[in-house]
Order: sequence, then C-alpha cells, then structure tokens
Amino acid sequence: MNKKTCIFRNKDGRRKIYAYTFLSTILIITGIGLTSIWAPDLLDMTANKVIGSSIILAALSALLYTLSFKDDDKTGTALVYIVAGACALISSFLLIEIWFDVFDRLVLSKLTNTLLIIAIVAGIIAAVKHDFFENKKLKDENYLD
Repeated sequence: MNKKTCIFRNKDGRRKIYAYTFLSTILIITGIGLTSIWAPDLLDMTANKVIGSSIILAALSALLYTLSFKDDDKTGTALVYIVAGACALISSFLLIEIWFDVFDRLVLSKLTNTLLIIAIVAGIIAAVKHDFFENKKLKDENYLD
C-alpha cells in the first residue's frame, strides 16, 4: 500500500475510523438496550458481555479520536502515546476478562489500577507542559504581561 491510499496514515482517515467506531458502538448499545426493554426474554448473559464490550470500545475510540488532535512536540507526543497505550491495554484486559474470565480479580485490579495511574500521571504532565509552554509562547509574543 502506498502512503496516499492507506487510511491509517493520514489523520483525517484515523479520525473517521474512530468516530464511526464510536457511533457504531453507541448504536449497538442502544439496540441491545431497546431489545432488553421490549423483549427481555430474548437476551441472555451474552448481551451483557456485548454491552460491556461496546462501552469499552466506545470509550477507547472516543479517547483515540481526542488524542488524534495532539501537537507536534516530541515530548508531548510521547506522553500522548503513553496515555493511549495504557488505555488500550486497560481496554484489552477488560475485554479479555469480560469474555474469557482469564484473570484473578486481584491481578486484574492491580494491572488496571497501575496502568490507570501511569495514564493519569502522563496526562497531567502533558497538560501542565502544554499549558506552561503555551503561556511562555504568549508572553514571548507580548500577548500576556
């Protein structure tokens, strides 16, 4: 595939995929929710697993859509990748747990909490760094005193 035809290589193509993934998971959740309201005998435990999986995928795609608006700063980009990677791993662990019940509850909570703390710290560092350099840039351009 050349660079112009690959949808993942350009930012707009990735944003479209994230947006469509988010919208489709919302439609799945809505469809299953309406089915459970109007015909509760049709659904079983699998429907709950599908709803849980859809919620996780919707949250992850919304996060990735938001993160696709990152700056060109290398440190900021690395921090954004750390946040995205941690969130992707948490999503993967939760999906595996929902469908296959692989992890012990204590191990799963330790893994997800550790990754969540890493993502939060990286996100805070990225936000503070971005805010600091934005203020410095505005001061350099004489917009702030």
